[in-house]
Amino acid sequence: MRFLLVGTMILLLSACLSEPDCIITATNEVKISLKKITSDSVNFVKFTSIVISGSDIGLIFKDSVSNLQLPVNPRSNQTTFTFQYKKKAGGVFLLRTDSVTVGYTIQHIIVSPTCGQYTFFSNLKVLSTSFINPTQSNPIANPKVVNNQLSTSVSVPTNLQIKL
Repeated sequence: MRFLLVGTMILLLSACLSEPDCIITATNEVKISLKKITSDSVNFVKFTSIVISGSDIGLIFKDSVSNLQLPVNPRSNQTTFTFQYKKKAGGVFLLRTDSVTVGYTIQHIIVSPTCGQYTFFSNLKVLSTSFINPTQSNPIANPKVVNNQLSTSVSVPTNLQIKL
């Protein structure tokens, strides 16, 4: 009787093994980390607004932040982020406006009939930017793509690094 009960349990639980895993780590958000110009240490920045192309929403922050998660436009293969922020120069804070345009590949993939379709964003690249890093001879190196796959995975803490 005992073996019959154990055998039945194993049979029932093994039926679950044939179902696909619907754990999808795809996201449409770019993870941005902010670093100091002079080092790779964290920089806290006070943004007055961030505008995302293809969106009617403008983001406003109360506090300084060291990282951001901003959505890309799922109906286009590029998105422009326009940042307005306060930057200290010569002992006074100046209001600056800079932007970065990122490009990416959009793939619609059906994982399985049970899970449905998911949209993956990959091959992230910087197409243009107005950020200038005076310590580098190549201003396009700021912002820098650290990981080109948009993912919710903890192993992908940053997609884009901006030095301000």
